[in-house]
Amino acid sequence: MKLNPDQISYICFDFDGVILDTLQLKEDGFVFAYHDIATADADVIRSFQRANGGKPRHEKFRHFDHLFLKQEPDESRLAALSKRLSDHIMAGIENCPHIGGFSAFLSQLKDMNMPVAIASAMPEYELHEIIAIKKIAPAFRYALGAPRAKINQLKDIDTQFRDHPNAPQGLYFGDTMSDHEAAIGAGLNFMGVGHHAGFDDRDIPFIADFTAVTVTE
Repeated sequence: MKLNPDQISYICFDFDGVILDTLQLKEDGFVFAYHDIATADADVIRSFQRANGGKPRHEKFRHFDHLFLKQEPDESRLAALSKRLSDHIMAGIENCPHIGGFSAFLSQLKDMNMPVAIASAMPEYELHEIIAIKKIAPAFRYALGAPRAKINQLKDIDTQFRDHPNAPQGLYFGDTMSDHEAAIGAGLNFMGVGHHAGFDDRDIPFIADFTAVTVTE
């Protein structure tokens, strides 16, 4: 796939499943977060995580607590669950690979001085830790995360990167339907990454990974 830089003001990426192949790590992390709950069903957790990967983790914790414990979690429980999930993720992040072709694509964007950013549902402090560990932080002018909603992150990035209202739209790469909805709501173009969200069934453009993506001058 060839992208025309004259038609793109900037490029923004989701993180999980778009930059890093963290989907299995995150799925295992949510199962781990509920390993001490007798009523928790690992298959149900995995299925829900696959279908709702782009949503904030606190929404998922509330869903699981309602489902398995019949309770509304308070802020202290949400914080404890989030820490358990984060600890699991950070323990495995060093060995987590980039999505295919991403490193080469990011290098190409850097050579072209294309502005790039990240908008993620991951807590922002955790996102910054991870991109520092993976040594890619300097490539991104902005790396935004929760608690801000993704649509608001994208609107903020758009305000910073587009020189005037008639400038070309930004392009957001995401791997879930919630990413698509946030991008359209914020006025960006969207490109799906991966097959699991069913983009092809909805006639939404998508790529398997970045291996065959190039930017032509």
